Amino acid sequence: MNGSSDGDVAARCNAFHEAGHAVAAILYGFKVIAVDIRPVVVPGLGQTLGSAELALPSPGSFLGKGENAVMPLLVVLLAGVFAEQRVNPQAGLDIGHAQSDGQRAMKYAAGAICKPLTRNGSLVTPGEEVQRQMPVILECIEKARGLAQDFANCHGAAIDLVGESLARSGILTPSEVEQLIAAAVTK
Repeated sequence: MNGSSDGDVAARCNAFHEAGHAVAAILYGFKVIAVDIRPVVVPGLGQTLGSAELALPSPGSFLGKGENAVMPLLVVLLAGVFAEQRVNPQAGLDIGHAQSDGQRAMKYAAGAICKPLTRNGSLVTPGEEVQRQMPVILECIEKARGLAQDFANCHGAAIDLVGESLARSGILTPSEVEQLIAAAVTK
């Protein structure tokens, strides 16, 4: 026996997952508000395993503007799973619910690639346009997966420092994440 409980292993996996999002967000210029792996019950979603609370760009910054406009956001969303794979090779992309990383990436890619319309005062991506553009959307997601995997490999030292620190403390502030990234760069 290695002395680790299943809860410790799960917390470490969650810590690395959220560390991947946080490190990618900071290095892509998005604001990190907090990184937290303490369990929280969210109405409608149930218990969360953790979150990297990020100030993501408004949809207007990428809707209908193509793959290049949305790619940094997609890499941030997908970096979590590749960071988690550093400690759990079986980690896979979650697509099981509307707020999962995979579902959000698909939604954002569709919004960037398809031409949005205004309906009842809101921007929407028509379903028929999404169906027509699905090969392009899937190609965009595959490219983002490759970039996210490369990101996790290239920035592994920072992800490791942030992940281990988060596993110990349960929560990190943006300045703590930034300090850990800087420490990884100077090693």
